[in-house]
Amino acid sequence: MLNTLYHPYGTGGAERSTQLLAEGLVDRGHDVSVLCTMPEPGWAIEEHGGVTVYYTGLKNVYWPYDKDENPTLLKPLWHAVDSLNPWMQKRVEMATDRVSPDLLHTHNLGGFSVSAWRVADGRSIPIVHTARDYTLLCPKNMFWKKANCEGRCYKCGAFTISRKRQSRRVDGFVGISDFVLRRHESHGYFGEAEKRVIYNPVDIEGANSKVKAGTGGLKLGFLGRLSEKKGIRRMIESIDFQKPDVELYVGGVGNDQHEKKLKVLAKGKPITFLGFVDPTAFFETVDVLIVPSVWHEPFGRVVIEAYAHSVPVIAAERGGLPEIVRCGATGFTYDPDDSEALNKHVEAFRRQKTLVERMGEEARKEAEKYDLGTHVGEYANFYNEVV
Repeated sequence: MLNTLYHPYGTGGAERSTQLLAEGLVDRGHDVSVLCTMPEPGWAIEEHGGVTVYYTGLKNVYWPYDKDENPTLLKPLWHAVDSLNPWMQKRVEMATDRVSPDLLHTHNLGGFSVSAWRVADGRSIPIVHTARDYTLLCPKNMFWKKANCEGRCYKCGAFTISRKRQSRRVDGFVGISDFVLRRHESHGYFGEAEKRVIYNPVDIEGANSKVKAGTGGLKLGFLGRLSEKKGIRRMIESIDFQKPDVELYVGGVGNDQHEKKLKVLAKGKPITFLGFVDPTAFFETVDVLIVPSVWHEPFGRVVIEAYAHSVPVIAAERGGLPEIVRCGATGFTYDPDDSEALNKHVEAFRRQKTLVERMGEEARKEAEKYDLGTHVGEYANFYNEVV
């Protein structure tokens, strides 16, 4: 497997999903190695959870994965190198020759570039790629100036010519939602590949599945990065906090400047900012999770994490989110451009005291569909089909 980052670097959904899959395959008796980047030069080899991890220093103009803002003037150069990075291709060649894999499964390609596919294809190694976002289509992940990119501008087209061309080398393509898969298809990517939608897994064993009985007051929750594309500003502006006993708990951090603006906006309202928070403790506190993303969220792992804790969800109708929320059963979906739509669902939970409990029960049942064992089995079957 190849992913930009891997444990202990990176704590996002892509890294977690890659690690869960890698270790799950090891548990099934497969021999799994992972290649990822690290900020230091050279090489390091470690073992985590039965997985052999090859860490290699990133060869580009700077290391972009540990700060909010990178050198503006160098960004175009970084992305140009990352279109087809010959120096990282050498690193992939070295690791591939050492491991001699039966199959290469790529995830996030940032740092390595699509040159990894050239290496595997040149050695007749079957390739599976999982798209976890839209970076193959657009360096800005199809979100620019506080809005979704409905199409691709000429700059994105220029930066991604090699990515689109090289995608013809891929034998199996997986989208983490149908929305992600169709968006890549619509731009002509992976034309030669077998295709499959395989949703991300969630480790639900440690979740507190005790269903909450609707008691006095309604505790709403937001869990994620405090950024414009996650929609938290719009959510705070939309919710009618004049209604009695409605509180909001915010878990997560963001850019310092944006976070300060949010706290000014929240002043005088029953909103508690928790910062970094343990998800289990967070979901034990809240009755309903709101996922107000303005961006076309590729999947929405936090939705399934809420389900595992028997917490229903109100989610924006963006990206893959509507695929995993059963409206009227595990929660509701709404147009994030319509503030009244969000309030309507909040009011439904506030007025109907049994709704939290009833939907919480359905949510917990729904979480079972994203069990890790099922997820690993789907990938193992797809690998065999591709090979």
